[in-house]
Amino acid sequence: MKDPNTIPPWRCTDFNAWCIAVDKSTNVKNKEELLSTLTYFINYEIEMGQTYPIDIKMTRNEAEDFFFKFCTVICVPVESETSPAPDLATASIDWKTSLLGAFYIKPNYPGRCSHICNGGFLVSPSHRSKGIGRNLANAYLYFAPRIGFKSSVFNLVFATNIKSIRLWERLNFTRAGIIKDAGRLKGHEGYVDAYIYQYHFPSLEDALK
Repeated sequence: MKDPNTIPPWRCTDFNAWCIAVDKSTNVKNKEELLSTLTYFINYEIEMGQTYPIDIKMTRNEAEDFFFKFCTVICVPVESETSPAPDLATASIDWKTSLLGAFYIKPNYPGRCSHICNGGFLVSPSHRSKGIGRNLANAYLYFAPRIGFKSSVFNLVFATNIKSIRLWERLNFTRAGIIKDAGRLKGHEGYVDAYIYQYHFPSLEDALK
């Protein structure tokens, strides 16, 4: 697998922002505040109880391992469509107000199947309904194959998560299976089904054509 830090940032298509890959080795100015913001994002989603199977909020150390053990891509706004991607080592970014969203990329299986990745997506609670999730999804299709993954599997897309289902099917993800009674979600009586989605990344040569 390729070092995520060597992959060029991806410019968002719908607004002025860049998606940048980071991991535990990335030099980020005020990285602790970035981690704190990511921790807030994931714990907010856990508390909502609608999209993640996790039901216990993460500590700072748990979140650090969750986000930085392999790779997380962060979405950072810039002033204009001609602005370059910020240098994370030197840029003074107020992560609490500026981080638009993020997603992790990691192997979905060990060993002989580690070329198949999984991703989890988070949009800032303050910046929702602005198309950020759609841009994060497209950034995922950019970064994952460049890291070296051959395909992606999402294990649990709950049947109640209509926006997510529409997004992945619009991007030609294949519904590979259904898990009956997969989750106990807040606001729903009984158990909710979940879908498994898979996507085969085109070769980088084909993607660049």
